[in-house]
Amino acid sequence: MDKVNRSRREFLMLLGGLAIGTAVGYVIGSLPKPAPVTSPTPTPEKTIPPEIEEIRRKYAGTTIRVATYAGPESELLMYGLYRPFEELTGIRVIVETYDEPTLREKMLLDFRERTGYYDVVRVQFWHMPEYFINGWLEPLDPYIESSLISEWLDLNQFPERARNAFKYGGNLYVIPDCLLTSLSIYRKDIFENEGWSFPTTLDKYYELLNEFKKLKERGKYTDMYGTWGRGYPQFDAYGSISGWAWAYGAKSLDEEYNPLIDSPEFTEAMTDWINMLREHGPPGQATIGWVKGGELYCAGAILMQTEVSGFGNYVNNPEKSSIVGKNGFSV
Repeated sequence: MDKVNRSRREFLMLLGGLAIGTAVGYVIGSLPKPAPVTSPTPTPEKTIPPEIEEIRRKYAGTTIRVATYAGPESELLMYGLYRPFEELTGIRVIVETYDEPTLREKMLLDFRERTGYYDVVRVQFWHMPEYFINGWLEPLDPYIESSLISEWLDLNQFPERARNAFKYGGNLYVIPDCLLTSLSIYRKDIFENEGWSFPTTLDKYYELLNEFKKLKERGKYTDMYGTWGRGYPQFDAYGSISGWAWAYGAKSLDEEYNPLIDSPEFTEAMTDWINMLREHGPPGQATIGWVKGGELYCAGAILMQTEVSGFGNYVNNPEKSSIVGKNGFSV
């Protein structure tokens, strides 16, 4: 287990060094090239810091298995870093990626059976009480304190509230890797063509969807839908729904942690949410989640969406999106 936790920590903290190296390389490569010389220029030998050599000596040949869920920040974190990490350390990283419901099922099976199949897992904060109570995660504090390269990990780089969300009994169980918020993304090109500005209230949001529907009825944008939402019956959908309900003054829990989802405010919010998706969303809304909804928007089938901010990485990525450069953003 010692090898596993050290590897995970070092894996995360490689980001800073790799990003700087890439930036410097680009600047040098963009400068005017000097005149060619006839004498050969010796290629400098690649030097490996002693700390990295120590890691390779101890852990080369080790394999760690990582479980994560599909999403833009997952791709940036895992697939953008694990290969350089493997090259530096000699540790093999196997990354398994699933949609959120499937990932949770696989994690719970591994946790409950205590098979130890996964060495590193990506978790959401709302599941932490369950993980804490059952002792399914290992405290990271001893491994952080004994890090081979302590300067790779400065916990003060992470907001205190984010760290506290993953603490239990005074111990830190998870290192946060991203903070997401609500973000509206819309087809800026269509808004400009129609002379629209992005709505600043929910009433205006609904009004614009109705206006877009009328345009569709007159033969414009017939291959598009006004919006989409996480309509499938999975727990991660609640994050989107509760954020929408917050705009109605609704809360999920009171100060004593009693549920408030049957309050008049929450009921009104959910009624409007369901009616909006039925009237303006694509077919099969009750089966659409994070992955499918993002694919629909990136395919140019959606006018606007209000979802987590991680989607901002997708819509302007030419490998993922057919509408690069046609998007606007609003918070």
